[in-house]
Amino acid sequence: SQFRVEGKTLDFALSDKVRSNDTPFVIAGVASSGHEGREQSWNFVKNQYSVFLTRYSGGFLFQRLVQTVCADFVEMEKYKEIEKFFSENKAPSAERAIKQSLESIKVRSGWLERDGEAWHNGFKRPRFLVLFCFQINILL
Repeated sequence: SQFRVEGKTLDFALSDKVRSNDTPFVIAGVASSGHEGREQSWNFVKNQYSVFLTRYSGGFLFQRLVQTVCADFVEMEKYKEIEKFFSENKAPSAERAIKQSLESIKVRSGWLERDGEAWHNGFKRPRFLVLFCFQINILL
């Protein structure tokens, strides 16, 4: 199943077969594969946080990892979870990426709350859906 493949890909990303500077991009690929991939990637980063912090602390790759794994969520529950995690697990080098990711979640959550019904109704009218998705670069 896709869930197992994504999990194996995440494990592979930390193996010695992947250069450490490529690891965040492998994880970003899984995170961008949809809701399940995003969820798996976030859980993976949380579970391996000390590895990532040691490996990338102070560098651009850590910021990139945080942003690609966190920024595309749309639920305020996830906002609170991510905010809590980083308040308990400090990452000074990724402070800006964390703030930007949380802001992105807040904006997307507001959009979903405001326009979610119209978006779902758009499935009934294909032309509307295509235009709507193109206009806002849909993230679901």
